[in-house]
Amino acid sequence: MHSAIREIGRDPGIGLKLGSEERIERYAPISIAALYTRSFRDALNRIARYKRLTCPQEIRIVERGKECAVEFVWLLAEKADPPTLIDIVFLRGWFTIGRRGTGRRINPARVELKRPEANRRVYENYFGCPVKFGARRNKLFFRVEDVARPS
Repeated sequence: MHSAIREIGRDPGIGLKLGSEERIERYAPISIAALYTRSFRDALNRIARYKRLTCPQEIRIVERGKECAVEFVWLLAEKADPPTLIDIVFLRGWFTIGRRGTGRRINPARVELKRPEANRRVYENYFGCPVKFGARRNKLFFRVEDVARPS
């Protein structure tokens, strides 16, 4: 389905647009619950816990130094992660929740994507940070002070 969306849309940023829903009544219940946590870090952990309980997806959150890495792993995947799905998940699950929950414009410090390089400017403009293509994993890196921001 995600490949079909990308092919039909012919828009390299279609996943970015689909994932940036602003109307809270269209959010999944877990996304609404994440908005009402003490901090962006708590929101990240709440969504990760929910995913472990409800689907074969793991969200790994690792703080090292001044960065907090958020990685997405589909445990039963037999094919490469569809780029449109990654774009939607990066935004709805994390990027948009962080901004909406804290009321501040939180940008990742950097983004790493497994896919081959394409449309770099679209991604760097949207995320407001450097984007590395051809990475080993799909990850968002936030500053620790941003994940500590109160909701």
